[in-house]
Amino acid sequence: MVFGTRRVIAGVNGSVRSLAALRAGAAQARAAGAELLPVLAWKPVGGEIAYARSPCPALLRVWEQDARDRLRGALDQAFGGMPGGLVVHPAIVRGPPGPVLVWIAGRPDDLLVVGCGGWGPLGHMAHGAVGRF
Repeated sequence: MVFGTRRVIAGVNGSVRSLAALRAGAAQARAAGAELLPVLAWKPVGGEIAYARSPCPALLRVWEQDARDRLRGALDQAFGGMPGGLVVHPAIVRGPPGPVLVWIAGRPDDLLVVGCGGWGPLGHMAHGAVGRF
């Protein structure tokens, strides 16, 4: 058990592994009397460089709403909505997942929970490796 942790940050992307991380994070937050911060990091389709070449604020709003919907869907799948008995601060953040999650979990007593890999070597190149970061 982790005691004294004020915040538990759970990386979420909607995958089965991230749902397990979200549930584990909630359990840790309950045990520690901590706040739960489910975080979904997102970036524009095609990446930041492609978006910088052809910015479209309307598409950016669509992608941001999609990220909100994916985070809400993950909370619904994991808990049937917002988990009870916890202070929960869900967040969507524009950026690559590894750096975003490490930046958010920057306090000395923060606990960061992420799902395990399973992509294999080629999948890590395509999807990244948050756990390795």
